[in-house]
Amino acid sequence: MLDPTLSKEANEKIKKYKELQQAGLICLDDQFFPSVHYPPITMYPSATEESLFETYCPPANHTFDIYAHIPFCLRHCIFCHYPIKSDATDSDKEYYLEKIAREMDLYALRLGSKKIRARSILIGGGTPTFLAPSQLERFLQDLTSKIDLTGCDQFSYDVDPSTLLGPEGEERLRIMRSYGVNRLTIGAQSFDDNILKKMNRAHTAREAIESMEQARKHGYKLNIEFIFGYPGQSLESWIQTIQQAINLAPEEIQLYRLKIIPYGDYPGHQE
Repeated sequence: MLDPTLSKEANEKIKKYKELQQAGLICLDDQFFPSVHYPPITMYPSATEESLFETYCPPANHTFDIYAHIPFCLRHCIFCHYPIKSDATDSDKEYYLEKIAREMDLYALRLGSKKIRARSILIGGGTPTFLAPSQLERFLQDLTSKIDLTGCDQFSYDVDPSTLLGPEGEERLRIMRSYGVNRLTIGAQSFDDNILKKMNRAHTAREAIESMEQARKHGYKLNIEFIFGYPGQSLESWIQTIQQAINLAPEEIQLYRLKIIPYGDYPGHQE
């Protein structure tokens, strides 16, 4: 029997969700719910394949929301607690791409299908565009050869603005679009250069805006991420950042509240 207290809390959260949705603060498409908080890999206990799938039930329509993790970054942002590697060599990246391609084969085998049917795809990290264009194409070629995209409504990439700039950035944008990527979540985090420096970000506010302009030229839908409550951030700075973001007219703006708690390998994280 469902605990009455839990039932009440669940109903209150659903009510609040719908209120925020009607206010335009949450995506209106009921097929997609915000899911941005997950524990670092080191927080999971060890598990065998059998124990991992012990209670697994496939969706009735055998269509999946797929997430792939690329852990490489140019530098480690102060607030980030996710599993990343900031000193990777090209050999490290090649080795990882080889193994993630093998992992996709193992999942397809486990699910009993040559191709996994996707409803949505999210490529996150790390900075999944912190690959050489040739490596990015290799990954997308492997991924799309193993996934049925015919029913995929959203193919999204989390990106750092610095990886979309210059000739290589232009090439990455072209490659992703050619493989069906239609949405980018650009981690601007702030339009205040002083705050970006405190965060140890690899871009300026101007570069973040330029990356969005470049992405628009290739026809991407845009989601811009920002963190509020960061040490040293003023209310005036936050208001200016949001006003600039609104003026850029992205399809979505995603806001995170900074929390500092003992959690996983690193104490800072955004929620």
